[in-house]
Amino acid sequence: MLGTPGAWAQQAGATWQVQIEAPDDVRELLEKHLEISRYRGRPEVDALLLDRLIKRVEADARDLLATEGYFAPELSVERSKAQATHLITVRVVPGEPARIESVTLEMTGAIQAAPEERTRIEAIRQAWRLPPGARFRQSAWSEAKDALLNALVLDGYPLARLEHSEARVTPATASFALHLRADSGPLFHFGAISISGLERYPAQLVENLSPLKAGERYSQEALLRYQAALSASGYFRGASVSISPAADGPTVVPVLVHVTELPQKKSIWASVTAPTPEHVLMPHSRTTIPSRPAGSPIASSRWKASSNRWAPRSPLCRNPAAGVTASMPS
Repeated sequence: MLGTPGAWAQQAGATWQVQIEAPDDVRELLEKHLEISRYRGRPEVDALLLDRLIKRVEADARDLLATEGYFAPELSVERSKAQATHLITVRVVPGEPARIESVTLEMTGAIQAAPEERTRIEAIRQAWRLPPGARFRQSAWSEAKDALLNALVLDGYPLARLEHSEARVTPATASFALHLRADSGPLFHFGAISISGLERYPAQLVENLSPLKAGERYSQEALLRYQAALSASGYFRGASVSISPAADGPTVVPVLVHVTELPQKKSIWASVTAPTPEHVLMPHSRTTIPSRPAGSPIASSRWKASSNRWAPRSPLCRNPAAGVTASMPS
């Protein structure tokens, strides 16, 4: 058991100190979240408000302990006074935390109606994060529900929702019975790609970077891979890839792609010395004729790279090996 000084506040006779004697994890919880602790340093606290805060300490502490699964703690609050300072001592023996006794997980919607999804349903049940015997915490309960929903929303069922969730406690046995019902909604598949934001580049560039196939089962991971490919292509300053499903709409939905092209650079001119006396000035734009990223679906028909030098494909330069090069800016 540890005792540490807590909060101080002063205002016309309302000076107090809170001391919590409890195991470390419980003490940290109460020090951080007890209402009386949160009022420290506030000048508006007078003697009357302090009295109200002290009267609420026990109920406040029990509510906080319940979020950690302690439903039958031994708890006392003592108040003493030395001169003008009030000392509030909170002593806690939390007891055994509550544990999960049973879990009932129901599935409705398209996932339940499809025989081929039975293995998926079983995998979701097996992945449930609060199985029988696990300690109950409010934060763990919330995280487990989020994980359950994400297993559906991120893979095939973007409109999935929790229809019902209940954690019923039996204080006498410090045990919980959990009941959940999830509605998967429809199963969605990818349709055609719909592109917006293009100004100079052809739609084929965006389409060729797609890892998606029409009719493929929806997954957020696939959308993120497509978005990453667009962002890494070197052609776009920004890219977003999404779908817009509707519960009463078609289950094959367009893939919505919006891109923002990199700004076009000003053209510069490079002097090319040919084997003949002629000198040819050729325009070069780092945006319109970029140094192509690896795997780029669009090939330049005018320039080809050779190490750090560039050889123009020009009728005037039939023998690039004869010293005909154009040095382009980096």
